[in-house]
Amino acid sequence: STLGYELLKTQPLCPETLDLIKYHHQNLNHSGYPKLKSSHLPSDIGVQIISTADKYSALREARVYRRPLSRIKSLLILYREVREGKILPIVFDALVKYVSIYDN
Repeated sequence: STLGYELLKTQPLCPETLDLIKYHHQNLNHSGYPKLKSSHLPSDIGVQIISTADKYSALREARVYRRPLSRIKSLLILYREVREGKILPIVFDALVKYVSIYDN
């Protein structure tokens, strides 16, 4: 995420978009990366939406080290992250509604 930020920061992108690129691996409880210099996470809701979508996508796709996970297994893993304070419940709820309609 930091490399993507560094590559794109000279492009005509708004600061909010650059923050989403840089912090999309950051969790609500400020675990993740890159490490924050303050307790403020830029655009918390935006970062949460991008981060949660990225996590779900990563779980559902095949990786060289594992097969893709089912929709239910993926959501259970993300629900654990909600309970751990890493994902906003409202963002998780929106994801559940979305995948129930579109992720067959």
